[in-house]
Amino acid sequence: MPRVTNTSALYGRGGSLELPLTSIVEVYKQGKVRTVMMLRESRDESIRSNPPEVRTARKWDATRETDDILAELDHRDIVGAAQSDRAGLGVNPFKPFEPSRKKKCSC
Repeated sequence: MPRVTNTSALYGRGGSLELPLTSIVEVYKQGKVRTVMMLRESRDESIRSNPPEVRTARKWDATRETDDILAELDHRDIVGAAQSDRAGLGVNPFKPFEPSRKKKCSC
């Protein structure tokens, strides 16, 4: 894209590069959740034990949303591989979330 292209061309109506307006909101929310996770898993003990508040809008709270996402992933780990359609068990590979969350120390 040329440098003179304005970001409004991406999210405007009727343009050739038209993107949905919800993508701006999704990028905002992803960034806030990423910030919360970065603060929670910080190497600094003082930040990890008492993370600063991540400010968001009135209707949406990044900390609460992050808690909900982690609770859902933990629940999926407990339930394990389940049949979701007529294909049967073992068709979709199941990869638990918990081992990927553990930090690998290269001490």
